[in-house]
Amino acid sequence: MNTAEDHIVKARHNANFLALIPLTDDQFADWATVVLFYRALHLLSAALHVLRRDHGNSHARRNAAVQSAFPRTVSLSYDRLYSRSRLVRYNQMSSTLAEYQRLFDNDFSPILSEVQKHLPAAV
Repeated sequence: MNTAEDHIVKARHNANFLALIPLTDDQFADWATVVLFYRALHLLSAALHVLRRDHGNSHARRNAAVQSAFPRTVSLSYDRLYSRSRLVRYNQMSSTLAEYQRLFDNDFSPILSEVQKHLPAAV
């Protein structure tokens, strides 16, 4: 994606999709976890654009950019979301609504707060 706005649009798209997933039990907690990670990815990518930091086109380059541009707490939260989404997607690990809520509260929320410092109107 070429601009911060491109990433913001995608992050909002992911947020809208999350709002459609019935999160009343564990049934779709795995997909909600994956979408939550991608929402964080696009929000942080938008902030990297604003900071004029190259995030490349791979997870490895983006992970390195996040690590160098943001506080350690944010990069650790991003790493946890990334790792959990990979486990859910590629290792067929199950997920629970409680785990999704924990990831949202403990990892996504700090990312959202950091992004709002750079892009107050983005989220």
